[in-house]
Amino acid sequence: MKTITDQEFKTNFAEVISQIKAGESFAINSYENKEVIGYLLPKETPQKAKRQLGLLEGKVKIEFKPDFKMTDEELCGLPPKV
Repeated sequence: MKTITDQEFKTNFAEVISQIKAGESFAINSYENKEVIGYLLPKETPQKAKRQLGLLEGKVKIEFKPDFKMTDEELCGLPPKV
């Protein structure tokens, strides 16, 4: 999402509208206090491509030794339970 002031929006109205039609979103800030006063969004947002799982399949090999142990706290970086 791009950010523009209300003055920039007035000056570049046609360009901003063409970018919105292309799928871009805008936050409009007040020129005086830089506070967001509104948003301009495309009518339909383009669909993001679904994430593909297994991108490293066949490229990476992970093995854990039989004596490998890790607690949930260690995995998450939390202090151990007392």
